[in-house]
Amino acid sequence: MRNLDPRDGASATSPARHAVATPAQVTLMGAGPGDPELLTIKALRALEAAELLLYDHLVSEAILALAPASAERRYVGKEASRHTLPQDEIGKLMIQLAREGRRVLRIKGGDGYIFGRGGEEAQALAEAGVPFIVIPGITAAQGAAATAGIPLTHRDHSRALVLATGHLQDNRVVDLDWEMLARPNQTVVIYMGLGTLPIICEQLIAHGLPGRPCCPLVWRIIGGSPSRPPKNENHYAPDRLPQGLRRACLPDRHRRSRLQHRNRWYYRQCHTGHAPQPRRPGPAAGARR
Repeated sequence: MRNLDPRDGASATSPARHAVATPAQVTLMGAGPGDPELLTIKALRALEAAELLLYDHLVSEAILALAPASAERRYVGKEASRHTLPQDEIGKLMIQLAREGRRVLRIKGGDGYIFGRGGEEAQALAEAGVPFIVIPGITAAQGAAATAGIPLTHRDHSRALVLATGHLQDNRVVDLDWEMLARPNQTVVIYMGLGTLPIICEQLIAHGLPGRPCCPLVWRIIGGSPSRPPKNENHYAPDRLPQGLRRACLPDRHRRSRLQHRNRWYYRQCHTGHAPQPRRPGPAAGARR
């Protein structure tokens, strides 16, 4: 296995090779929320045929292991205030490799087109004349909410779903439409919102949200060990966050999370070691025997 990781002192770039007449195709793949069984079939096939992987820090080791051992792996991940490569450099690297005739599999956690800057990478490739395809993945909001037993939409409680980012802009401001986010009868999922959670809570309350909404914090829930169920049903005030809470966090402003206690199939599976089996339907009333 060839694994180039700048965190271990390896370089993310390599000496330029001779350009080919037609650039190779780049595949922009969403790896989902971490569980390999939640990959699409198309993503699995792309991994099994991969020659060169450029992957982010949210891509799990279990997913990377599905690529051939001979495939080259390059870490180009970005965490808060720690970027292996700037975003524009990642785009340039993909273009360079494609022009050298190397088929690149660019892997991002979740879905690259949902707060993953996949659109920027696709735009850079298109402008450079590099062919590419996109393989969508299950985004964190879907995976975390389903595993936590929280439906993102519900006919009786939520007719709208809003996905927003809590990431600070260059001017160090969380620039969101707070009035829209505080509207009732909807679910709001905020990506990358832990670091700015006090601002988010303050602004939502200032724009009409009740001071104590039902708002679970969901983090690192996919792929949890059955012996240690994810702690996703605690409701925290901004100044009482648990120590060690990571930034991979989804504050889900969800008035219907009481449904979670009825729908938390993942917890039953964690405690029993297997998923609950559906009951066989009994004979219908008046049916012949």
